[in-house]
Amino acid sequence: MKNDDLEKTMPIDVVDEEKLTRSARYKDEEKVTTRSRKYKDVEEVEVLEEMEETEEIEVLGDTKEIKNIEEIEEDEKIEETEDDEENETKNKKTHKKKKDGVFTKLKKKFMALPKKNRIFILVLCGIVVILLIVLLVMLILRGNDKPEENLKPKDDVEIVIVDNYYYKEGKLYFLNEEEKEIGSYECENKDESTCFVAYNSSYGEFDVAKKVNESGESIQERIPIMNEDHVFVYDSEDEENANINLYSILDEEVKDTYSNVISLKDNYTIVYKDQKAGLIKFDNGIAELIKPKYQELIMLPEMDNLIALTDKGYVAVDKNGAEVSKYVDSKLELKYYNDTYFVVKAENGYAIYNYKGEELVNGYEFATVAGDYMLLVKDKKVYIRDSKKTKYNEEGYKLNNDSYVKVYNYDEEGQLLSKEISFELLMDEEKVQLLVYKGEEPKYYTLNIIEALANSKHTYINYFDKKIYFYSDEFKEELIGSFTCTNANEINSSEDHLNTCYIASDTIYEKNDMESISMINRKSLIPVIHNRYVFINDGGKEIKLYDLKDKSLKGTYTSVNTYTANNDNVLSLSNKDTYAVVLNKKGKYGLLKISSSNVERLISFEYTAMETVGGTFVTAQKSSTEWDIYKLGDNTALVSIGGRLMGYSPDKRYYKYLDGSSYKVTDVNGNDVGTEKYDYVELYNGYFVGIKGKKLNIYNYEGKKITEEELTVGNYSYSRTEKPAFKVSKKDNNYLVLIYNGSSYTENLYNVTINSYGTEPKEDNSEKDDTTGEDNTENNTEESGS
Repeated sequence: MKNDDLEKTMPIDVVDEEKLTRSARYKDEEKVTTRSRKYKDVEEVEVLEEMEETEEIEVLGDTKEIKNIEEIEEDEKIEETEDDEENETKNKKTHKKKKDGVFTKLKKKFMALPKKNRIFILVLCGIVVILLIVLLVMLILRGNDKPEENLKPKDDVEIVIVDNYYYKEGKLYFLNEEEKEIGSYECENKDESTCFVAYNSSYGEFDVAKKVNESGESIQERIPIMNEDHVFVYDSEDEENANINLYSILDEEVKDTYSNVISLKDNYTIVYKDQKAGLIKFDNGIAELIKPKYQELIMLPEMDNLIALTDKGYVAVDKNGAEVSKYVDSKLELKYYNDTYFVVKAENGYAIYNYKGEELVNGYEFATVAGDYMLLVKDKKVYIRDSKKTKYNEEGYKLNNDSYVKVYNYDEEGQLLSKEISFELLMDEEKVQLLVYKGEEPKYYTLNIIEALANSKHTYINYFDKKIYFYSDEFKEELIGSFTCTNANEINSSEDHLNTCYIASDTIYEKNDMESISMINRKSLIPVIHNRYVFINDGGKEIKLYDLKDKSLKGTYTSVNTYTANNDNVLSLSNKDTYAVVLNKKGKYGLLKISSSNVERLISFEYTAMETVGGTFVTAQKSSTEWDIYKLGDNTALVSIGGRLMGYSPDKRYYKYLDGSSYKVTDVNGNDVGTEKYDYVELYNGYFVGIKGKKLNIYNYEGKKITEEELTVGNYSYSRTEKPAFKVSKKDNNYLVLIYNGSSYTENLYNVTINSYGTEPKEDNSEKDDTTGEDNTENNTEESGS
């Protein structure tokens, strides 16, 4: 048996028992309160009762004399009151005369006014009365609005500091709640300091509520008598090998002997035998639920399970001893538990494990659990999480004291004097509330459960109370920063997404021929850029570029395109420099470069349209007939052309643009290639394809036809599709043209030498292409750049 536990079973010193027990608390003869004395000195008590009766008669005699004096004084008071009432009546009459005189004067003045003035005054008074009535009704209605009903902490149970027995001449006499004697026990050790009803042991090192007396010492309570039959009796002189007998009052015999006992709720009792712990229950007799086999057993109030300590570690078991959890390392100090978690203390602070043996959190100053919730303290703030690590707050609720474990202070009569507590979590079927105490008065915080559960649908962000919080990890532990919404979200279901203040998505600006289908049809939530910059749609009309690091607004826009690849509207992180085409509130477009250190405006807000093309160029509309072309990343225009840039050749030497609704080709200096206009153009290195009226021809960059025979293309899209109406490639000195027929492509090989389709090409020995000046063998299989 442990020394600490042994001490708990031993009687308290005389000084302590004066505070805690009735059998030894009052030693002075003036107070007859202890049960042992009560049952020992009956004659003395009877004498005291006779003396009290005599004193009562004398007191009654004194009362008659006092009453006569009081009657005389009362008569005098009545006469004085009558005089006062007469004087008061006179004063009221005089006051009324004065008051009536003032009213009469006002009435005369009012009647002397012109009729119009009198009507105006009456109407004005009527309006004032109506307004007063409306105001009164509003106040009444507002008064009927019930404030939110807060959950109430459980009533603190007062300690009953009484003995359930008394000692007399080597015997213990047991008493029930009505203080009736129900049996006795013959002590082996004839001394009330070595034979007594045992004190209940406790878990002193656990983070459970403490009950202390006015000196700050833990209060020990007797183990109750079970069903007026079974009682635990300490009967030993040997402190090292003390015995606690389980005695049956009805059978008048010792049923078993233990080294330590912990009495629990509902008649459950942990017993130690041969340094092993087990569990028994008193119902219709004694039921052994768990044989003594564990190094230690722990059962806290309100818990369905127990914690058992074995050589393998801590494990949760049910009341029949079946294991219901994985093991947790016994090197950790167990501080608390419930039917979901283990709370332990390690070198780096408190940690919490689930029943699967998984560590959920660690490194906190203090931690405890309530239901499915974990309450974690760091820097004098409490944070709330659940078993899935879902956060219920981010910034933490500030605490007013460090009484993280409740302490109840009682006086010697067992009356609660005060309660020391920092916080607690209360729950019912409808709400969860955190109570943060200042003194003994709590401030209530109602947790938004729906809002917290909705956060599980988001990556890298949480939303609490008008704030979006950003994280750099998927578990949302590493906070980057937060943005405070002007327009709060209304979240009514755990399935709801942020609907008023949320991460902005790309607006699709692309109208050129070089964009892939995935980019055109993408659903792209703009990522957190360099763990710093975010685009927030706040209210649906404005998109704000916010710097989480500097906590500053960098700009406000009506739409944004960062050319982020499709992410199905799932937020991601990006560490790449980002170019964003943005539309400001004046309807002008500009280009931003967002790097890790700053946001730079590369192209000024002076254009009515803008987009990037192929990830290489930017096309920007200056007027209906003038478009500037920039190289992406530069702030100076390369050239101006007559329409929207639609694409460029792979070698970037030629552009195609829209002149009205027709295509034209130009070189990098803005010089048009020929004067022809086309329904569609596709650019290749050394040649391009032009479509007119569904007829396909191949041209060189002087605008001359290479092909003599025309192919007809079907009524299918030319670009921005997986199966365009045609595809062209160059093979040696010949051109392979594929024409789509709705289900497959037909091959057409054009022989340059004989200017014909479908004929076997002859070997071409020419080294140079006269139209381009380039080696014919270079890039002969290169795909179109547009």
